[in-house]
Amino acid sequence: SQTVTFLTSAQGISAPVAVAVDGANNVYVLNRGNGSNGSLQQFDQFGNLVALRAANLVNAAALTLDGSTNLHVVVNGNTVLRINPTATNTVGVITSAGTDLKGIAVLDDGRLALTDAGNHGIWLLNPADGTKTALTGFHGAGDLFGSAAFAKFNGPEKIAKAGGGMLVVADRGNHRVKVVDPSGTVVNLYGVTSSYWYTGPGTYPGWWDGTVAGHVEVGETY
Repeated sequence: SQTVTFLTSAQGISAPVAVAVDGANNVYVLNRGNGSNGSLQQFDQFGNLVALRAANLVNAAALTLDGSTNLHVVVNGNTVLRINPTATNTVGVITSAGTDLKGIAVLDDGRLALTDAGNHGIWLLNPADGTKTALTGFHGAGDLFGSAAFAKFNGPEKIAKAGGGMLVVADRGNHRVKVVDPSGTVVNLYGVTSSYWYTGPGTYPGWWDGTVAGHVEVGETY
């Protein structure tokens, strides 16, 4: 395999936090920048700047594309913007205390799944009218699998849509990757409980190669 540099600060890249690629191989880069100087840039597959799609973004955090020409961006901890070739509009604001949105994904029905690292849960936002519902979590910081009534996260961040309406979530505080089904039930995809973490030289919490003394958790496959 080979790694090459595609874009650098010479092309205006500044603290990038997310990228996306559309069907025409355009590359979108969301720059967090510093404070209110975040931006969304569009490049072609050769690294040429096609357009500055948005500027003056405050604390940009996450980016996703829908099946059309819309990009959705999380800014300022609790706000979701829709950006298309003609306009930038706010489609929703999560007003719950402590909200800190970190990840975004588009569901098949057009709703947006949003990870809330501040409140340890996942929201569903309807961009058509700005209404929100809690999908799962929001039971305080923790690490618990099961239905939406019990599931816990610890500072979840990036999120992606998988097949069958499933969501894959990076549960940062628990050093796990979790899967959420359409009803909000949470199972483990990768990672072990903190009692099995090994933090020796050259490792990070949650890392362990191979099996862990035969230990198997719900949702794990060894």
